[in-house]
Amino acid sequence: MLSPVVREASYRTATEDRVLARSHMGEWLLAVADGAGGRPGGAEAAQFAIERVRMAPRWEALIEEIDQELARTYEPGETTLTIVNLEENQLQGSSVGHSEAWLIGAIGPARRLTENQRRKPGVGTGGAMAIPFQEKRPQGTLLLATDGLFKYASEDEIVSTVQGAACLEEAADALVALARGSNGKLYDDLALILLAL
Repeated sequence: MLSPVVREASYRTATEDRVLARSHMGEWLLAVADGAGGRPGGAEAAQFAIERVRMAPRWEALIEEIDQELARTYEPGETTLTIVNLEENQLQGSSVGHSEAWLIGAIGPARRLTENQRRKPGVGTGGAMAIPFQEKRPQGTLLLATDGLFKYASEDEIVSTVQGAACLEEAADALVALARGSNGKLYDDLALILLAL
């Protein structure tokens, strides 16, 4: 399995989105977090969540644990969190908020792994409810991203960009370009991971 390709971009000097791609004993642990913008503590909440995922010995039930810890520690910080654990023949994960995980095949539409997630309450409120998902023997390209991509590019644009790219590096750069307005500027922070399965 190849290494994931990661991109982070912001319209300001410091992004409130965070990303993690960690390999451990033949598995990949991937995560994206989007700190709630316009409110105090968003960046800190996203950073806290990603660091907890990085250090955790297991990912199951981790979102709820992080939610409770953040509610006690970084009030009023809030973040989204999408986690994917990829083993040889199985993909599992869970999510809260508007960050998403998709599987994109060589043809056809994307499979939205996080389609049933709850957007609110967010991680850090003390009331977040993570929705699990899984896919056996996943094939294609895995995309995790914050809403800085999904708000500004359509599903058709995202899927055709990934399917038409010569490599993941090219696809990642093109996805960031999709999120830019006609003036070339971003209107939200963006973090994404692409991984060929």
